[in-house]
Amino acid sequence: MTYTDIQCRLKAYLALRQSLGFVICYPTYALKDLLEYVQAKDLPWPIRPQTVLDWIAATPHCGPAGQKARLVHARGFLKHLRASFPETEVPPPGILAPVIRPKPYLYTSQEIACLLKATHQLWPTGSLRQLTSYTLIGLLASTGLRAGESIRLTFNDVHLDAIPPHLEIRHTKFYKSRLVTLHPTTVEQLRSYLLERNRFHPPQPSNAVFLSGRGRPLSYDKLRRIFTQVADVAGIKKKTDGRRGPCLHSLRHGFAIERLLAWYRAGLDVSSWMPHLSVYLGHLNKEETYWYLTATPELLTVAGNAFCRYSDGGEQL
Repeated sequence: MTYTDIQCRLKAYLALRQSLGFVICYPTYALKDLLEYVQAKDLPWPIRPQTVLDWIAATPHCGPAGQKARLVHARGFLKHLRASFPETEVPPPGILAPVIRPKPYLYTSQEIACLLKATHQLWPTGSLRQLTSYTLIGLLASTGLRAGESIRLTFNDVHLDAIPPHLEIRHTKFYKSRLVTLHPTTVEQLRSYLLERNRFHPPQPSNAVFLSGRGRPLSYDKLRRIFTQVADVAGIKKKTDGRRGPCLHSLRHGFAIERLLAWYRAGLDVSSWMPHLSVYLGHLNKEETYWYLTATPELLTVAGNAFCRYSDGGEQL
């Protein structure tokens, strides 16, 4: 098989994936890069598993998660080829070391209050930059949204007068959309922010809900830099026990754990409510949600008490 033949097969494979509803942006980039690597090395057909490993290892600035993603996409394409060319070799799925996620940093309620207070210390109260950072941190803590989901919100996605009030999160991770209901206090703060936000006159009209101090839609890098400043002023420092340092995504972990604690305290059947939490967070399955539920002393205590009640009196867990 020539290099041109493989390119044609790749084009057909990607078209098939797209017709089935898959987003093919990253697979297209990765697999074209694989073929360019094979061509540059002048390697013969078929592509060997060792070639795939060498290609992954040669990719600059690619961490364990990115390496795993490249292996998954390479395996998918090579399995597709093997249906027509039995001599095609497909690397086994376990040839890379497993991705070990660091333990998340979990904010206390006092630390979240310090984060919100720090926005007033950094910027003049009532300025667009202060209002945006204050509202965004509060929104992430109270809804468990991904940071990227929050900065992509537009006016069309915010439904504060609906019953119940909610946000519409469109085409996010895993290519799904969902509705995220809001607590009344979150609704009140969002309504206040939007009123103040509309009093500013950005240099270019924007439908984005959250704007930077210059009146432009926030980028993820900009939001991350803002949060680093806020965390520094709030005095929240990175731990040295192997846990991930304080970051935006930690607010999502904290939301999931607090929701589980609230269900345990209310005496609810937590196992039957877990699918609701998965849907609310935008996960494909419960396993993704379980990873967020890092064991904390408080969570272990309430879970242990629930198990004791179950074993003693037959109550549901």
